[in-house]
Amino acid sequence: MTSTSQAPSMWAEITVVAAARFTREAPLLLGGRGSAMSLAQLEDVATKIRQVAPGIGVRIVPIKVGADTAVDRPPVEGKKIYTDNIDCALLAGDIHAAVHCEKDLDAEPEAESGIVTAARLARGSVLDALISSDRRRLDELPSGARIGTCAPRRSAQLRRLRPDLVVVPVKGNVDSRIARLNDPSGGLDGLVVSYEGLLRLGLPTAQSQTFTLEQIAPAAGAAVVTVQSLRDDALVAALLAALRDPETDAAASAERAMLAGLGGNCSSAISGHATVARSGCNLTLTGKVFSPDGSEAVEYVASGLDPWALGAEVARELTARGADRLLAAAHAEAPE
Repeated sequence: MTSTSQAPSMWAEITVVAAARFTREAPLLLGGRGSAMSLAQLEDVATKIRQVAPGIGVRIVPIKVGADTAVDRPPVEGKKIYTDNIDCALLAGDIHAAVHCEKDLDAEPEAESGIVTAARLARGSVLDALISSDRRRLDELPSGARIGTCAPRRSAQLRRLRPDLVVVPVKGNVDSRIARLNDPSGGLDGLVVSYEGLLRLGLPTAQSQTFTLEQIAPAAGAAVVTVQSLRDDALVAALLAALRDPETDAAASAERAMLAGLGGNCSSAISGHATVARSGCNLTLTGKVFSPDGSEAVEYVASGLDPWALGAEVARELTARGADRLLAAAHAEAPE
């Protein structure tokens, strides 16, 4: 876990004040989605808070969001469908902090709403995985096999790899998608999901294949758990800052800036993946934009020290290479 960056005397004061405010009877309320994977993330964050500040009381608050009650709703409503009720609970004071998957957050800075990113935890695996009903790899599946995914990014890249397969839009939590795959009436021969999601669900061997970065490039913010708090709650923000992983924070910031520059949303087939050099300073960001059918793609790679400037640069260069045309096509094809 990342150690706190505050001076020892300041951190001691923060933990004393936090322990007085957040007791077992009146704990810090940590909100997030109620899916199995989200609950695993919430438990992980709660454990880390207790480790850095042993006197703190923490309670998990599962919250239903729009995506949980309208799984067939088209993605063009935006990413708020994954965070709406959690944001409302945070702004209303019903919870003190919110836990999200970074890739579910809107690309635009959130400070205007009064909500800020307090910490990003160390990143997990950004790779995607195939789960097939008979454990066949992608190149072993017959022509016409039906593969489910909820992401335009995965859909486009699957079509590049195997244009003869049928990509089926499948919404819902990872566990519900796996349940559909296992249901003989579900109409699926396989699923593509986050490998990190399988790890968080305790299913490290469920996949029949783990894709390389070259086969399926990851989403911006992939495998990053983000903890948000209210801008005006300095104590909670200072407490959560002890969980922050600097390298992940820099990488996710660059990816987020690229996504914002491109105007990406849930209908966009965009990949962004930043890595930090061994020196711990220089960032390299690879951005890719695909046409909905995967037949076209543009890519740009750049390095720099400032995450936000780097993300903006990659977005500009991708746009200059035709990304805006591909994104417009994706938006036009999105369901009404």
